[in-house]
Amino acid sequence: MTQALGYCLAEITVHDAHAYQDYLAKSAPAVAAAGGRFLVHGGSPEVIEGDRRLTRVALLEFPSVEQAQDFYQGTAYQEAIALRQRAASCHYTILTGNDPENMSTHQPGFNKGYVFAEVHPTDLEKYMEYPKLSTPIVQQYGGTFIVRGGAPSIVEGDRKPGRIVITEYDSPQRARAFYYSPAYQEALKWRLRYSRSHLYLLTGTQDGALAQHVGETAMVSPR
Repeated sequence: MTQALGYCLAEITVHDAHAYQDYLAKSAPAVAAAGGRFLVHGGSPEVIEGDRRLTRVALLEFPSVEQAQDFYQGTAYQEAIALRQRAASCHYTILTGNDPENMSTHQPGFNKGYVFAEVHPTDLEKYMEYPKLSTPIVQQYGGTFIVRGGAPSIVEGDRKPGRIVITEYDSPQRARAFYYSPAYQEALKWRLRYSRSHLYLLTGTQDGALAQHVGETAMVSPR
């Protein structure tokens, strides 16, 4: 039986851009050594819903949740965390991927688009109608649910976790087209009525080879 993929999600606010480069230089080899790859390597997320103001978001993928946990807890990345904490604040979550049977369209690549949503239902029974409304629209735009609910493991930060959903699209433009489509805007009304949400549009790595083998460092210019 194919096991679910594991994901690490880092929501970061950088306070010292120069010192943050030390963290990137230390963390990239740790990601590669643990068998991970960057789906999103940083850059400013486009915050569409909610009031979070983040400098960077990084989304890492691992062959399993156990490997994602081992990466985070490993000595190499713990040393990198010490550097990051001098330069930034971070909310860090380890996530279980969607059922592999529902991820047949998820393929390694780059220049992809991602929609991240963290949802706190205010009326769970009525909210559960929303996935029935939104799923066909996600599929219409070629989206794949790579994370869909489940119990997030928060390893840094003190926010109360919500229901996390991450969908992947062939491009950032396709992700945007999905969100702003008339069909989804209708479904969105239901979600907003019965939940509180934070939602970002994220741009995937711009070079797949660099993302997998070198990591974030090669793609970040000093500010």
